[in-house]
Amino acid sequence: MEYPASSNKKIIFVLEDNSETLKVEK
Repeated sequence: MEYPASSNKKIIFVLEDNSETLKVEK
């Protein structure tokens, strides 16, 4: 499936937020 650029950006932001949360938890 292909996603609009905006959807890809949203997914990237979520992944980045998760990474920051993991860093804080560790």
